Amino acid sequence: MPTRADIEFIMRAADTIHRMLIPENIAKADADGGGTIDKNEFGQLLAASGVEANSADMQSMLLFSEADKDGDGELTLEELKRLVDYKAQK
Repeated sequence: MPTRADIEFIMRAADTIHRMLIPENIAKADADGGGTIDKNEFGQLLAASGVEANSADMQSMLLFSEADKDGDGELTLEELKRLVDYKAQK
């Protein structure tokens, strides 16, 4: 069960990701040029968005897992958008 701190982090991260959905920023985070964001790239995207490094590792994996609906270990732009939309409705 996520703690209150986890939930607050997820909400802040969703706000941050919302700003990072600009295609140019996604392209910068997509280090391997595959057109998707893997776990390492996702962590870099969050860090570049101002998410504190001391909590980013574990919590970014929680957020990543939530966003990766098809379980392929990669986030598409659509999965990121769905995550942001979902968090904005909560």
